[in-house]
Amino acid sequence: MTHSPMFHAATGVRLHQQAVTPSQAVSSLADDVLAGLFHHPRRLPPKHFYDAEGSRLFDRICDTPEYYLTRAE
Repeated sequence: MTHSPMFHAATGVRLHQQAVTPSQAVSSLADDVLAGLFHHPRRLPPKHFYDAEGSRLFDRICDTPEYYLTRAE
């Protein structure tokens, strides 16, 4: 897997493109997308929202006292 960072000057957002090689993860994503399209309401498991670094950062955010949503669920 390769990452190529990009900076979007108009919005100030840093974007990451990720090249994925065919693997079990890709199959899992395809299966989850297909299943989610047939579900009402449509859904996609959040495990596909973040790469490893994004997941690590999200976990750290959830552990902060200011982020009460996890504790409120």
